[in-house]
Amino acid sequence: MAVIRWPATLPQSLHIDTEHTGQSGFAATPMDQGAARRRRRFSSAIAELRPPKYSTKLTSAQKATLISFYESTLQNGALGFFWETGNEPIAGVGVGGAATEPAYQFVERPSFKGLKPDATAANVTWLVSWAFLMLPIGHPGFPEFA
Repeated sequence: MAVIRWPATLPQSLHIDTEHTGQSGFAATPMDQGAARRRRRFSSAIAELRPPKYSTKLTSAQKATLISFYESTLQNGALGFFWETGNEPIAGVGVGGAATEPAYQFVERPSFKGLKPDATAANVTWLVSWAFLMLPIGHPGFPEFA
């Protein structure tokens, strides 16, 4: 399978106020006395990136590109993709410790809201609401393994 990359015609960076949250990487076992015992749950956790709702502007052409990318290329969001946004909160680490660009999946289908209707549909500015999972290397959704 070919490597899937974020389309160059779409915005290449996330909104500055993007919320970054990660999974809890430990499991806690209650003890008869004292504090719960903690152990590592998994070697790497998925991070969620959620820009503020409707904070990214798209043209009608960019909206069409995003819909096509989501529905066709990513098979309605089932596949992951590579995207070097330039403002990742964490960097991926590959085999042998080599840095890699992060891989993502959509959390849900992107939603759109028209901002500036014009006489022609081609001139409408769209606001998109989207959220992504940043996948750890080796995750089943990671593009190299999809």
